[in-house]
Amino acid sequence: MRFVVSRTSIHDDDKAPCPEAFRAELPRWSYWTFRSIKEAEARHPDKEFEKTAGGLRSRKDPGRSWCLEISTLEELLAFYSTHGPLVIEPWWENYEMTEISIYDDYRE
Repeated sequence: MRFVVSRTSIHDDDKAPCPEAFRAELPRWSYWTFRSIKEAEARHPDKEFEKTAGGLRSRKDPGRSWCLEISTLEELLAFYSTHGPLVIEPWWENYEMTEISIYDDYRE
């Protein structure tokens, strides 16, 4: 399974968050709180919207993100043993993907 991977202590996207990370082009979305597609299109006629379970979204240009392939729970535990505490949550630029953040610095 492919995950987006990040490290809380790295704020430079040019630096890999870990040696296992590789760059991949991923779809990105902007998420909106409009009540309807009609309202969203009236406010942003240049964007194309689609409905999701959580509201509306519009496609952004794809970008290259740091990724990681982990296929088993054993691989995830080995990654944890190597890198320490992890935060696993939906990726903010595409809720259909999961991000693993190596928690090695303060984060709000």
